[in-house]
Amino acid sequence: MLEVETKCAGWRRRQEEASPLETRIPASERTSQKLNDLLSHGVADGNARAELLKRAVRKIVEEALEAEVSEAVDLSTRGA
Repeated sequence: MLEVETKCAGWRRRQEEASPLETRIPASERTSQKLNDLLSHGVADGNARAELLKRAVRKIVEEALEAEVSEAVDLSTRGA
């Protein structure tokens, strides 16, 4: 029992130090970087249009999901 309490206390301490959500790069930002690379350098296999379209759609979906999560977190922190 004491071991479980120690593990929980350590977990809380790590949570207070730095939240992974505060330090991670959003998926849409990584996709934006890939889009910029694609526009700058192209793709090796020659199918740049399909790759561009795929990444652009991916970015739109990721941004929509990130907005939903952000809104849900805001609502939960306000207690609504």
